[in-house]
Parts: sequence; C-alpha cells; structure tokens
Amino acid sequence: MRRINFELMRKAPSGWSATVLMIEAFLRLHCKAHEMLDQLPKTIVGHERTRAQGLLLDTIRHGMTVERALQPLLRKPPKPRLRALLAVAGTELLLHPDPSTTPKIVHHAVDRARALVSKNELGFVNAVLRKLPESIARLRRSEALPLSSSHPDWLVEHWTRQFGPERTTALLAWNQKNATNYLRTAKSIVPAGLTPTRWDGFYALPAGPPSPAVLEALASGLAFIKDPATRHACEALDLTPGSTVLDLCAAPGGKTFEITQALQGQGQVIALDFGSDRLHRLKENVEKMRHPALRIEVLEMDLLELDAARLESRGLPLAFPKVLIDVPCSNTGVIQRRPDLRWRLHPADISASAEKQLSLIRAAAHRVALGGTLVYSTCSIEARENEEVVAAFLDTVEGRGFDLNSSRTFYPWETEHDGAGVHKLTRVREPAKL
Repeated sequence: MRRINFELMRKAPSGWSATVLMIEAFLRLHCKAHEMLDQLPKTIVGHERTRAQGLLLDTIRHGMTVERALQPLLRKPPKPRLRALLAVAGTELLLHPDPSTTPKIVHHAVDRARALVSKNELGFVNAVLRKLPESIARLRRSEALPLSSSHPDWLVEHWTRQFGPERTTALLAWNQKNATNYLRTAKSIVPAGLTPTRWDGFYALPAGPPSPAVLEALASGLAFIKDPATRHACEALDLTPGSTVLDLCAAPGGKTFEITQALQGQGQVIALDFGSDRLHRLKENVEKMRHPALRIEVLEMDLLELDAARLESRGLPLAFPKVLIDVPCSNTGVIQRRPDLRWRLHPADISASAEKQLSLIRAAAHRVALGGTLVYSTCSIEARENEEVVAAFLDTVEGRGFDLNSSRTFYPWETEHDGAGVHKLTRVREPAKL
C-alpha cells in the first residue's frame, strides 16, 4: 500500500491527528486497518499510540452512521482529509453523547485541524461539529435499521432475508462491540494475571500492550493469539497423538497451533499456503511450534497446483487421513474483529467466494485417504459459502466419494465469539482418477 504522510504532525505528534491521516488513507485508498496501524510513527508512544489504535477502529466501526448524520449538514462532499477529520470528531461525539462533553470535543478537533486543513475550513469544521450531535440524535431515534447500524444497506437487507429482523438486529449489535482478543495456551501453562474463559485454554487479554508473561508464552510457541471460534474446525478432525494432518490454507497458523496441541507433540503436520506476507507469518509461527517427535513442514504453493509429483518430490504421502481446508471467504463472521471489512465488501463478493471455495474443496478432496476425514471451514456466516458449497461439492465427481457427517454454522450473537462454518466429511469410496 502507499505510505501515509505523517509529516504534517511532525512538530506535534498525537494519536488523534494520526487517526485523521489514517482515516484519510482508508477513505481514499481502501487500506486495511492493520496496514495503517503498522505505519504509525514510532514517535507516537504510550497513551497516544493506544488512543490512535482505538480511535481508528472506532471511527471505521461507526463511520457509516457518522457520515449519515453529516449528510444533512453538508452542501457538497468534503475533501478527503476534511471528511476524515469530521469522521474522527463525529465518532467521538457519537460515543460521548453527554452534552457537557461536546464543547471539549469540538474545541480539540478545531485546534488539531489547524495543522491539517486550510484556514477557510476551520470555521466550517466548528459549525458542522456543533450541529452534529442533534443530527446523530435524530438517527438514534430512527426506526430505519441501516441508518443506525453503521453497515451497508445492502448487507443489512441481505442478512434480514437470510436470518430475519430479530437475528439481524442481534448480529449488528454484536458487530458494533469492541472485539476481545484471546490467548490460546498449551495445557502446560497458565499465564499470570489472565482470567480463564468458558472456553478451555482461552484467556481474555486486557486492552493495551501484552504483559511480559504473555510475550514470553508467545515467543516460546506455547501460546497463540486467536479467537475461540478457531477451535471448532480442529475438534472436528478428531485428532489423536501421532496423527498425520494436511492443513490447507494454513496461514497465519492459528489452526496449525490448535492441531499441534491436539497431537501432543507427536505426529506430522503439512501446512500449505502461498503469498509472501501470509507465508512469512506462517513460517515464523510454525518455527515456534516444533517438537522433537512432531514433524511440521510448510509447503509454499497454491492448493490448485498441488499434485502427486509435488508431494512425491518432498517425500510426502499422496493422501492423508486428516485434511483441514480453511478456505478464504467473505469473512462476514468476523466483522466485529475486522470492522473495515464492511466498507470493502460488495454484494458480488459472497458468490465469487463460493465459486472459489468449491474449486478449493474439490482440489482438497484428492488428498484425502479412503476412510479419511475432510473438514471444510470458513469464517463466514453465509449459507452460500457454507451449506451450499458443501452441497455443490457432494454433487461433483470428487464429492461423490464422501459422506457428510456434520454441518454447523456458529453465529457470533449466539456463541459470543467469531462466526464460523464447520463441515465434516468422510471419504467412503475410492477417489476418482486424476
């Protein structure tokens, strides 16, 4: 992605001003949140850095509501930086509706705006922000769900058709909450200062930088930051120590970690993925998971190009008793954790993902041994990417050799963790010839 110009705040670095510049890049270049946070200058430290991280995600999460509230107050679309500044200040007004806080928020925004926008725009900023709280209040009183949910209209309408109004309202409310980060640990350790959750081996991480104990656990390979939803796919594999597992679309390695814990240091894991950044993260994480009796190998390639010759050249089996394919998807189950997704997602993306997923599961099927288990998983809550893909697969040449054992979609408003689809199949007949 293009670099964000933080030079404008060189003399007075602040988390608030940095957030405005990141939101400008987000609106203009459709950057991902983590990409922008990775560029935060090292001069922004401590409270200011924490503020920038939180305010960026809050502005992205609530930005559509703020923009709807701004529309009646604007005669024409503002320039990107001005739009970003109004979005950041508007988010603070939205999240702090007490009238006594309004003057302080507006004064701070106008003061910071002096280094970010023209002099002619300062009065405009002041006038608009003072009118914005009432416009936000009108939206809060509105019965039109999309207006106050900060989700695209098409997505709300799509979910209403799929889940009904009540469940859609619950989903939207879930997505608007701040996501909790979890530490998944090996059974051998319990990090000091962390509170256990109702999910065995998962601990809720407090906001802010990780503690020394957490950093040590991560560096030793005895812990991984990931959501409890990721455990479902690995549990469906029914692993025992000594198993051999093919982990497809494995990056960044969260499910690989879960697999290695189930194997208890014995067995073989072949983790496959491609792409420089994803593969680097996978290799880095896998190195921490190694154990003398556990062979872990990373294959850098596209699953659609994985054939017998490539496996034979690495001394690997052509078919595996346990295969997990965690396919790329629309990610509609993790919008709470990745609020920027709602801005990038388009109606055609769900069907496009499903088409790609069908080709991937068909390729994965060739690598499943007779009697072996194939688990197809997503972090989507869309039937189009879950049950419908599995049904379409079972009707293909490759799929006719399988029986479907179980199929479940985990909805975040019910489970209180990320959404996911997990589908377990067993090969009951010999695979079709390639």
